[in-house]
Amino acid sequence: MRTTALLAACLSFASIINGISIAMVENIGTVPNGWRMVGVPDPSQRLRFSIAVKQQNRALFEQTLYDVSTPSHPDYGRHLKRDELKDLVRPTVEATLSIIEWLEESGVRSGSIQDDGDWITFVATVEQAEKMMSTKFNYYQSHVRPNVRILRTMHYFVQDGLDQYIDMIQPTTRFPRIHPLRSPILGMQEVGASRANPNITACSGKITPSCLRELYNIKGFRVNSAKGGFIGVSGFLDQYARYADLDVFLDEYAPWVQNGTFTHTFLNGSVMEQNSTNSSIEANLDIQYTASLSYPLRNHFYSTPGRGELVPDLDQPTQSDNLNEPYLEFFTYLLSLPDGQLPQTLTTSYGENEQSVPEPYARRVCDMAGQLGLRGVSVIFASGDSGVGSACRTNDGTNATRFMPVFPASCPYVTSVGGTYGVEPERAIAFSSGGFSDLFPRPAY
Repeated sequence: MRTTALLAACLSFASIINGISIAMVENIGTVPNGWRMVGVPDPSQRLRFSIAVKQQNRALFEQTLYDVSTPSHPDYGRHLKRDELKDLVRPTVEATLSIIEWLEESGVRSGSIQDDGDWITFVATVEQAEKMMSTKFNYYQSHVRPNVRILRTMHYFVQDGLDQYIDMIQPTTRFPRIHPLRSPILGMQEVGASRANPNITACSGKITPSCLRELYNIKGFRVNSAKGGFIGVSGFLDQYARYADLDVFLDEYAPWVQNGTFTHTFLNGSVMEQNSTNSSIEANLDIQYTASLSYPLRNHFYSTPGRGELVPDLDQPTQSDNLNEPYLEFFTYLLSLPDGQLPQTLTTSYGENEQSVPEPYARRVCDMAGQLGLRGVSVIFASGDSGVGSACRTNDGTNATRFMPVFPASCPYVTSVGGTYGVEPERAIAFSSGGFSDLFPRPAY
């Protein structure tokens, strides 16, 4: 679209404002759906920001990830500790010093600046932030919850030359998604109660936990309690797993599960709604199947609100249609955890067109998935359910016909498996996506 082409042009050269050469970092174009501008802030109001600093040792980072992930390699399974990973991806000294110098020259108190390696946080007044980022912040109010107001901007710049060190600054353009999303259902069919040992041929017409256990021979395993392993399940877009629904599902379709449940974590103001009428189809499906298939392994549900950045395309034409998940916030939280608090497997059943995700955002999120892999987390993403694409049109201004990769499944550091149907023989299903990318080169493996 023209907006995308214009943004690319702005990024290709520096602008001049008040005699200072600056470069654009992000521009979301329009106010996201569910929000409206309601006022301007007090210039003296203080805000806390996080700068995503570009990391060094790219080649070493990737090679180390492949080494610890390859069964035939001597370093297989030798995952890094949290501090070892931080040292590996730490930005250059020049990058860190240049950003801190810019902050201090902009009037940010040195005592409020915190360097955490690939993230630098700082506190600034609205007046300072607007001047240093050449932008304007405004109050935005939620249509669904009028008592919720946040300070945001549509775009921002940094001093020319600093853009080579900065992936993004947040919170600036990120709007929390706090209204319910109802996922479309392709079809519904009542399925009878599950048997512990189903007739495999019957699994051609329906899929239940007992079918999957039989087909993939994943029943009867034992948990090594000494290692304290557990499975993490991601929840986004105001979808919440529900305990009562899990109880009903397990009673009906997984009678071998005794006292099945899950623990949970709320991120960034998320809540765990259990009694609302909002849809929880995706979250319920995920936790119900992980709980029934992984028993007696512990399951943990992570709920993250908000929405990511969007470059419009025909499937999601405007920022108001943005259903992108806030992966960045979620992965930042996980990477901050001590080693013993990380899940051994993280499964996520969300995705979007790769072209709808800004490249800096996509690359940062992909790298963070790789960092989780280096710390021993198997990161699994849904491959997608639109085949090679639905609209199949580019959003670069040419409106060209093109197959659409799905992100984050297109990230080379995650595991993404295509869908199948049928039994004896099992076949790939037509609507399954995945397997290619326009952003990431084909990995060596």
